[in-house]
Formats: sequence, structure tokens, C-alpha cells
Amino acid sequence: MVLLRDGESQKLDAKWRKSVKKLGYIFLFGVYCQTIFTAGSSNQKLLSFEKFKQNPYQAKSLYYRVKSTQSESHTNNTKVCHPLMDKDVFECSFLPIINTMRKQYAGCRNFSLGQSLAYLTLGAQALNQNECDAKAVFNCDGHIAFSGKFVGEVQHSYCMLQTAMPSSDARKTYTFYLKKIGMHPDQIIKAGQHGNKTAVFEYCSSGRGLISFLHMLYDDLDKSKKNELNKYLKLCVVYSRNQFTNYAAPYIQTVFGCSMQTLCWQDPAFLALTISDVFKDRLVPHYSAKKWCAIDPTKCGPEENVNHVLARLYGHINSLDAKQALTYPNADLLQTFESQSFL
Repeated sequence: MVLLRDGESQKLDAKWRKSVKKLGYIFLFGVYCQTIFTAGSSNQKLLSFEKFKQNPYQAKSLYYRVKSTQSESHTNNTKVCHPLMDKDVFECSFLPIINTMRKQYAGCRNFSLGQSLAYLTLGAQALNQNECDAKAVFNCDGHIAFSGKFVGEVQHSYCMLQTAMPSSDARKTYTFYLKKIGMHPDQIIKAGQHGNKTAVFEYCSSGRGLISFLHMLYDDLDKSKKNELNKYLKLCVVYSRNQFTNYAAPYIQTVFGCSMQTLCWQDPAFLALTISDVFKDRLVPHYSAKKWCAIDPTKCGPEENVNHVLARLYGHINSLDAKQALTYPNADLLQTFESQSFL
């Protein structure tokens, strides 16, 4: 037994308290990291159209209460329904786009960039599977996790924001992620050489997010590799503001030179689907540059209400008459992705 003097005992107590405090910080940091790594993860499997047809999944109606203050003394709770819940809204707002996708991009490798068009690419795949005599197949090959932007707009052009630029390690991690999902430039070129071009679907407002992603995709490519990539890559952009066609589109064609087809679609329900996160229906996780070294998006499962949304989407599609492949309801609204020069 070792006896300590009072001064030594106080020093030891202080040292012990400091150690305990440090362990507490480490524990809290561990909890924080676990929260980050498991964010968006789920044990549930994504509902497929085939599984739905075998045993129709019971979809619950999804609502969100919006508190809107009409006056200082009165608050009104407004109930907002998920955009894909209503069949009439589906046929007017979403079916024309889904039908356009599966007609124009059958035979391609099809990916949605981020969350905005993820449900619609799955809808196009289901619509193709619902068509008995489909001559060409539309497959949804995946969703590309990408959030945020690191380019700024300066006098109708764009420049890299140094303060928001991903680190070298983050860029390497993201490149590795692109390889895992089949979206690395080498994989796009190889698939194209075997007859399968790659289409990337995105909804754009300003276009800065898309430009940021393209800077990552084209990062460190020499001129010959860039030209080879552009033979087999298609950008399919739905936009609602002229800001995209006036500024972002010319920049994309000048800097990257890739093929781009666009479709203007100004529809409130469609816009609500592309920007809303309130229904816990995120199919593709948020993945900003700050998370690239911390999260593997391929291990993040769908949020809790994703299969309810998919079930309702599949239910709408399943109710369509498969024999009327070219005359779906509201087929007169059908538009096409148009190729045009913005230079």
C-alpha cells in the first residue's frame, strides 16, 4: 500500500477527473460517429415491382402537418399529402415524364443523380415491366449519392469555391464510391464500347449541383479520355427555371462537352417531389463532400416510408392497361427530352 501526501492526492484526483472527462468526450464522439454511419440505414429491402405484383404491399397514406401562422393569435395546421399518393396527380404530373424516360432511354444504363428523380427512374422501370410486349428494356441501374455544391456563380459563369472544395482524400473516396456503383469514367466507356450508353437523370434549378458532380466525374481526365467518355455519356435534365438553360447549360457544354438533353417541366406536384424531405421517404442518402470520408452510401438503406411510396407508385402503374402502351392516360401531355445546343 502506497500512502500519498495531501498535495499528491489532489494532483492524482485532478488527473483522474481529466482522464474521465476525456473518456466522456471519446464516448460522445463514438456515439456521434455511430449516428453518422448509421444515418439512413435500414434493414428493410427495397420493394420491387415484381414483389409488389406477387403480393401487393399495403401502402399507408403519407401526410405532413405544416404549421402556417395566419395571424399573431391564430395558427392553422395544414395537412399536406405526399405528391405520389394520388392517382390523378400521378397521371398528370409524373406519368408523362416516366413514360418519356422509358421510351427514350431503353437500352441505356440509367442512373438518377441524388434523390430528385430517383422514384421516377424506378417508375419508368416498373412501367416497362408492366408492358407485355416491350421491345426495348428500361432498367434503373442505380442512384448516385451526391449532395451540395462547390461552385459559385460569378457574372453568369461559374467558378470553384475554394472554401467548399473537397479535400484530396475526399475526392479519392468519392472516386472509389463511383467505381462501386459502376459510374467511374472507365466503366462508362467500357459499357459504351459494348453497346450500352450511360444516362444520368437530374432535376436542376440553378444547375450548380450538377456542375459540381461533373467536376468530380471529369476530375483528372486528359483530353482523349474526356472525348471518349463523352461518346457514351448522356445527361438528361429536367428543369423549371430559365437560369439553367441561360447559364448552366452553356457552361456544361463548354467545359465538359458531354451530350445533354433537357425537358422543361413546371409542375407544382413534381417540384414538391424533388425538393421535399419531410415525409421520411429518402431513397438516396444525403452525401455532401463533408461526408465522403465518413459514410459509405452503398450501406445506407432506404428511409422508413420509402416502400410505402413505392407501393403507391407501383399500384398506380399496375392499374394502367398494359395493352394501351402508347396511349396511357394523359398521353397528350407527353413531351420529349430535346437535344439542343446552348452555346
